[in-house]
Amino acid sequence: MPRDSAIDTPTKAKISRRFQQLGGEKTPGAATSTAREFGLLGSDGCTRVKKYDKQIAEGTASRKFKGRISRFNSDLEGDIEEAFADDDTQTYREVCEKLGLPKTTLYRYATEVMDYRCLDQKVRPIPSAENRAKRVEMAQVVVAHKGPFMNEWHQDEKYYIQNSRRRQRKVRKSDKEGAQKAGHEASRKHQTQVMFSGCCGVGPFGEPAKVHFEWICKKKTAARNSKYHKRGDVYYENATMDAESYEKDLNIVGKEIRAYYTKAGKEGVRPKLQIDSAGGHGMARGEVVFKKLQAMMLSKYNIELVQQPGNSPFWNILDLTIWQASQLEVDKMNGTERHRLEALVKVCKKAWKAVPPVKILQAFEMRKDCAQEAITTDGWCNQEGKGLGGAKRVHVDASYAALRKRLKIG
Repeated sequence: MPRDSAIDTPTKAKISRRFQQLGGEKTPGAATSTAREFGLLGSDGCTRVKKYDKQIAEGTASRKFKGRISRFNSDLEGDIEEAFADDDTQTYREVCEKLGLPKTTLYRYATEVMDYRCLDQKVRPIPSAENRAKRVEMAQVVVAHKGPFMNEWHQDEKYYIQNSRRRQRKVRKSDKEGAQKAGHEASRKHQTQVMFSGCCGVGPFGEPAKVHFEWICKKKTAARNSKYHKRGDVYYENATMDAESYEKDLNIVGKEIRAYYTKAGKEGVRPKLQIDSAGGHGMARGEVVFKKLQAMMLSKYNIELVQQPGNSPFWNILDLTIWQASQLEVDKMNGTERHRLEALVKVCKKAWKAVPPVKILQAFEMRKDCAQEAITTDGWCNQEGKGLGGAKRVHVDASYAALRKRLKIG
């Protein structure tokens, strides 16, 4: 457990904020829950939570700055706080222009010291006691495994954003005052989500592989002539994942995994396939649908279907490394290309193929770090395994060195 001297002011502010969200002094157990969430697991954890809350309220918490923030003085800090007090919804850019500060410096000060957040910033839901227990249960199995993983596959979905633009609103010219043709600003942008399903993992020899990547879409036939299609043309458009389409996708994944093992001469091996509990799968509110899918995968493809705990993306290797690597390629697209659905789908498929196999091995080791943290913090996983060297172990551990040499991967 960290000492008082190791707890900086931003962390104290977060502890105080969380304590107040849970009800503060008036709510029994609020201090205990806050202490557990932030790793204050000692006998004095509750006392320290209340102490930090009082320090933040009174403004007596000692401030520790790093890097560029160390050059702030009390007068400048007061100016910043006054600027934010004038209008809570103003942008960092507006405050920077008023005070003549670099935007990155002000942003760091506001988030680390004043605990500011963007209006649209999403906060991950608090896991229930049952959910944390499931995390710890799975974590014990992951941590107990020694060396590289084998015969384990993960499936997940990913949204990519297609920048689209609404049609300009036409305004008829007339002699009335204020009536004019709509300008470019009247063409408002909106975002279209393009969903993909992917599956990758490690095979019977510990080799990383990608076996499935599919655009979630539906087939349509044009009923009449239009700007983009002639009557009778067959085309595809975006679709969302529901229970029926997810079952179809899972069947495709099962066939591809089983074909992979048949080609490798390991028909009798029963691999494990891990999925999440997203609402689109039809299993968010119960286990009936999952049990049905589990029985189907076992009987048809000899695959053991495993469900990761809810609200736990750090248990899935695609969320840990694979999707981020693909997103980098999508972000390189210029605005014109990203407006076109076909171009976005093409880039996503190309990015999936380009993900290096070593990323998959790194993701499994990073998941082991998440599991170790879950055991230490009773399933909270605040740091999501960061800073524990999972990605590095793939390049330095002897067991991985032998595997990478045999597979000839970097």
